[in-house]
Amino acid sequence: MSSRYLRSDCDGRRSGFTLVELLLATALMGMVLLAIFSSYAAGIRVWRAIKDSDISGDRRFFIGTEKIRMELSAYIRDFGDIEFEGKMEELTFPSISGLDILKITYEFDKNGDVLLKKAVKYSDSLKEKMNEEITELLEAEDVEFYYLFYDPEEDTAQWVSDFTKEDNGIPEAVRLDITKDGEEFSEYVFLPR
Repeated sequence: MSSRYLRSDCDGRRSGFTLVELLLATALMGMVLLAIFSSYAAGIRVWRAIKDSDISGDRRFFIGTEKIRMELSAYIRDFGDIEFEGKMEELTFPSISGLDILKITYEFDKNGDVLLKKAVKYSDSLKEKMNEEITELLEAEDVEFYYLFYDPEEDTAQWVSDFTKEDNGIPEAVRLDITKDGEEFSEYVFLPR
């Protein structure tokens, strides 16, 4: 062995790493590398599980229902030019977005299994050429709208599938019954008074 790897003790003897020290250092290094590798492998398994799941579809579903909730909450109650009109498969109402008044229509397209949002600026609806903006809000097997009608004479409230302002005034709330992946969800949105 060459003398440059050996060190001298105080006694003048040459010494180096013992076999036990080398084995201990190798075992410790192996344990550290094993911990790093197992953490990396666990991270890869989690990444694959997230990648294979349909989290983006769930996120889009949640964002779509929240968008409906926010736009219905911005409903303009006494705007005479755009009437509130609700059917089981379609809903039309005036709403505010920023500085614009919009005529918003939600319509379920049974062919594409998608809920569409059609928005027209009120200023555009006065022109001959309207710019209708169509957005796919969420994918679902079925979407139905129901409207909470309060009858002051009977002092009762009931859910109805067709609602017009001329007949009934303004609904107290809107219920969306959504069927997605065989599961049914209901969203309730109470309209501002």
